Amino acid sequence: MVSLGGKVLGRLWEKVENKLNKSGRKWKESEYMPYRCAELFCEKCGKSMGVQDIICTDLRTLIYCNACVKPYIRQVPYNLADDKEIVFDNGLTIEIKYKDNYYHDLTCNKICYFNKKGRYIKIKGKTYYLNINQK
Repeated sequence: MVSLGGKVLGRLWEKVENKLNKSGRKWKESEYMPYRCAELFCEKCGKSMGVQDIICTDLRTLIYCNACVKPYIRQVPYNLADDKEIVFDNGLTIEIKYKDNYYHDLTCNKICYFNKKGRYIKIKGKTYYLNINQK
């Protein structure tokens, strides 16, 4: 049990627990920092994805294991936009190469997020969907 401001915290904070329940996520309480962490599970197969800090985890995105994410992987390279090319894709992360840039060769890694529409990334506040059926 952890004490914070006179209150004993043995379970998830009510606000955090409501956030998890509202997200529709498969989860169970964790013994590690039980007031802010929970064990999350793959949305398709139910495999454990480990204990996550719910305060920092983006619960708007679905979570998939390595095996269940395979249908989302696309052949590389492919163009995301006129100035962006995807050069690596493992389903959970991608590597973007920026073209026509001030730098001669600039690449960066991005984490992929999932929702009901499909897989996407965010670059400077703009959402780019990486669905296979797109051209």
